[in-house]
Amino acid sequence: MNTSSKTNLFEKYGNGTITDQELLQLHHWYLEHAKASNAKLEPEIFQQRMAEMDNALFACLNKAERKFYISLYSKVAAFLIIAMSITFYFWNNWTNNEKPDTVYVTDVAPGGNRARLILANGRSIDLTTADNGELAKQAGVKIMKTSDGQLTYTLTGQQFLGRGKAAEKAEYNTIEIPKGGQYGVCLPDGTKVWLNAASTLKYPATFSSLSERRVVLRGEAYFEVVHNAKRPFIVETDGQDVKDIGTKFNINSYREEPGVKTTVLEGSAAVMTTPHSPKYLPGKKTAVDKTVLFKVVKAGQQSILTDRGIAVADINADESISWKNGLFQFQNDDMQTVMRQIARWYNVEVQYEGAVPTEKLDGKVYRNIKLSKVLEILLSPGISYKIENRKVTIMSNK
Repeated sequence: MNTSSKTNLFEKYGNGTITDQELLQLHHWYLEHAKASNAKLEPEIFQQRMAEMDNALFACLNKAERKFYISLYSKVAAFLIIAMSITFYFWNNWTNNEKPDTVYVTDVAPGGNRARLILANGRSIDLTTADNGELAKQAGVKIMKTSDGQLTYTLTGQQFLGRGKAAEKAEYNTIEIPKGGQYGVCLPDGTKVWLNAASTLKYPATFSSLSERRVVLRGEAYFEVVHNAKRPFIVETDGQDVKDIGTKFNINSYREEPGVKTTVLEGSAAVMTTPHSPKYLPGKKTAVDKTVLFKVVKAGQQSILTDRGIAVADINADESISWKNGLFQFQNDDMQTVMRQIARWYNVEVQYEGAVPTEKLDGKVYRNIKLSKVLEILLSPGISYKIENRKVTIMSNK
């Protein structure tokens, strides 16, 4: 990071406009600066090291800019103390513990925009390799791939506005996201959907003839819904329906996860169980009880559907879409939960040699770096790993 970049980030931090990714960059710079000193940070000289780091920071600013940045520097003093504390903690661990043994024959690159579109007539289009521009026309809708790798549906002519039997003639498309993929779709009603790795969304090519806008999700997706009370938008997943009430929400419905999570970021959503079809709760062999459960989930809340019902709690809703913003974000998550996310994004198989590590993991990690780097950041010195033929083996040395 050059001086111009650093001063720009300091200014953003001081005026409160710094983003999560930029804050991580600033943290990483402090960490690298501490490592470059090649000195062991003993507790008794910690205060001295803090002073040295303060001087180094001040020296990196251009002399002509110092007068302006004296005020800015005081604003970030609290941040410096926190950053130095983090640096001390990790550096002290690195210098007092052996680095985890790591073995990888070939590293694994992060996922990217990868998807396959299946049209109503069965035609399959690989969106990863397809050229930008028009892909197909159907049901009075033009399907386009944009220059930024998104899928859009645009009405091209007069749409039939009737209902009833017309719904039987609806043409459905399916977008399939493989492991190691993600993709965005703008539906014909203007609703935007971002799909995470190992996910599938089935939806009508047009909603004009339908009394409700129903889509079927398997996996995880974030929705920004264009609200229409006369034609409600409903997301069907395993065991539940989610009906928008002017809403931005994220649904995590991977079957390997212990429950279906619906997190509302704006507005509210109605979550209800669905006894009308043979759905099953994630990881369970018993059918959903025929009693319909109903909960309204508001902004800043998350519902979790399990075999015990629907529970709603207040949470930091932004954490649920960290994947959409290019981050892994963990808060007191166990090793297996974390590794399931990593397995889906890097398209790898994870296995454990010996006991599964019991450490809880917290923090943020970029999703755009290679797998080995993510594991080096996440795993403690007591845990080793091996990467071979897209298989990750986690080994506890304790």
